[in-house]
Amino acid sequence: MSKIPLITPLIESIEGLLNKLESKNFTELPSELNRSLSSYLSPGEEILLTLRNYRAIYKAPTWIDSNTYFNSWFILTDQRILILRNSSSFKMFRDIALDEVSRTHYEMEKLEPRITIISPGKEDRIEFVSEVTKHCEDIGKKVNEALEISRQNSQLQGQKDTMRCSNCGRKIPRTSNFCSECGESLKT
Repeated sequence: MSKIPLITPLIESIEGLLNKLESKNFTELPSELNRSLSSYLSPGEEILLTLRNYRAIYKAPTWIDSNTYFNSWFILTDQRILILRNSSSFKMFRDIALDEVSRTHYEMEKLEPRITIISPGKEDRIEFVSEVTKHCEDIGKKVNEALEISRQNSQLQGQKDTMRCSNCGRKIPRTSNFCSECGESLKT
């Protein structure tokens, strides 16, 4: 009789350990990839999400350039989406700048959650196994938030890089010598 109370905490400990291992397998990069990724990122770039995917499909404009990798890593930062090949060393499959993404589509089905990312002339489809569905629940929201922040930052940067012509008011690059609309000299 005294053995039964000991079994329950033991089972709970084993379940907790298995849940932790399962989570680590899908959401935490292997240490070597994590170190290499840290050196690849820009200063101040923040990782928002890492998740192992089942398949990453890159559909380039030509069939020859299209590619598929299995068991790769989906990494969302505040500046881009990275797809790393799942290997012992750092191997990039795709690096998609968030400011280039024109559209995303989410299909969060129980059997095979997936995200499609459209950028000019390119399409990436990332598919996940059903075991990571619980990790995919907020993925659409996280990607959309990162895209919105990227767009806001891009607009702010665009304001810093442009000025208005004093003659016609058209927006032009700050480095221009003449207005492309009216030809006004911009040298002061």
